[in-house]
Amino acid sequence: MATPLARTAARQANNVNGAAAVAEVASADRMEGILDGPLGGFGSAPAPAAVAAEAEQVARSLRGAIVGALNRLAESVDYPAIGPGTPVAACGGGGCVTADIFTDAFHTTSGPIPACPGALDAWCQFSGAGSASLTGSSLRTVGVSRIQKPTGMILPAVNISGRFDFIEDPAETGIGSWIYQAGYVQDGFGPPSATVLYLDDSGTVLIAGPGIAGAAGIGTFTPQPGGRRIVDWAISPAGVPAISIDGVPIPLTPAAVFTFSGPPANSALVMMEPPPGQNIITLGSWLISGTPAPPPLDCGYCW
Repeated sequence: MATPLARTAARQANNVNGAAAVAEVASADRMEGILDGPLGGFGSAPAPAAVAAEAEQVARSLRGAIVGALNRLAESVDYPAIGPGTPVAACGGGGCVTADIFTDAFHTTSGPIPACPGALDAWCQFSGAGSASLTGSSLRTVGVSRIQKPTGMILPAVNISGRFDFIEDPAETGIGSWIYQAGYVQDGFGPPSATVLYLDDSGTVLIAGPGIAGAAGIGTFTPQPGGRRIVDWAISPAGVPAISIDGVPIPLTPAAVFTFSGPPANSALVMMEPPPGQNIITLGSWLISGTPAPPPLDCGYCW
């Protein structure tokens, strides 16, 4: 059975063929009009320069139609549909789910994200020698880039959950050099400190924070270079962590780790740490009150 992404790619491939066919018919019709002319016959055809100019215009239209369709195909592969971009039928008729604390799928604007205290769509880079930018449909980071955005509300250390949607770098080597992180900072346990979801390309997954019993939970998963990963996580009222990746629960064992601090309290975090020059795509980050069952992967949270 084809996945939603595969079906989207197939539809866009059909669009490529359709665009080429439409442009080809338009080209043929317009060239026929040029040759026949308003009075009919070759004798009434425009001068060769006019024919060449019209042919070039048709060619540009054809190239534009094909390039546009190919760009839409690339967009559908790089940025699979999430939230309201997915047909409601794919969600069992229920539509997308609202994340009440924080939602960002990076669709509001585009441009480079500046160092703090500057901001783009309230995001700023607080650490890292790399760069980050919004594309209008994703967050792209190059090299080590740690960014934060105020949530506008006081965040709890427990009884909270979230989703992190990103694409693993196809260049991964499997030795732990690619680190993907999302989370948030709160100050309910004294100085501002972060709850962080951590994954790396060696297959380690970890969630750590001041509200987690035992400080952290650690487990393993199977990396998929170039694959889209949807990570759901939760911290129960008792501080018990839970993680699932692509809908599969990950067994966790307690682990003691350091406490991360630095950004302002009550901020959402995305922190990517690949080797220098490597590019990572993030598709969304959400924070939700309580620990409800996460929505279907092909529906997701609204944006």
